[in-house]
Amino acid sequence: MHIPKRPVSPGPKTRKQLADEYGISRKTLYNWLQAHDVKLPRRLLTVAEQQQIYAVLGPPPMIPPVGGQQSSHLPLTGQPLT
Repeated sequence: MHIPKRPVSPGPKTRKQLADEYGISRKTLYNWLQAHDVKLPRRLLTVAEQQQIYAVLGPPPMIPPVGGQQSSHLPLTGQPLT
């Protein structure tokens, strides 16, 4: 598992910051979101939009799952789970 370069911080974030939390590139983040049909406006991601992404992809490695539930986010290959 890749450790994010920066600690998770509250507030609006760029897509690059969010990708860094997952230890992936911005392009891979776009591919993962597209695979889950997540469409976002072209601006900083609000906390609510980040929570939407976390709900779909699962929490990044530094954010523990809420309630101990397992997430079903994409593996590092970028391919959807089947």
